[in-house]
Amino acid sequence: MARYILIATVVGSPQGGAYTTFGRGTCIADSEENRLPGDVVWPALCRAFNFTNMRPLDEAASAAMGGIPIMTLAELATSSIGGP
Repeated sequence: MARYILIATVVGSPQGGAYTTFGRGTCIADSEENRLPGDVVWPALCRAFNFTNMRPLDEAASAAMGGIPIMTLAELATSSIGGP
């Protein structure tokens, strides 16, 4: 399982979807099997993640990003990165 959270707005088209703006706090999953309710499944973004716009939510995502610590809700709430 690899899940990420956006800490800044990202624009793109996930897995055959329409070109859309995804705001800060959107959760991104690497596959349909790993998604939780409300997650956006976007395998391409999970393979070519952007260190500026996203942070890991689990150990698999942290490992994929080279050991970046998992982001907590408190860190997201107090982060000054990005916008609504």
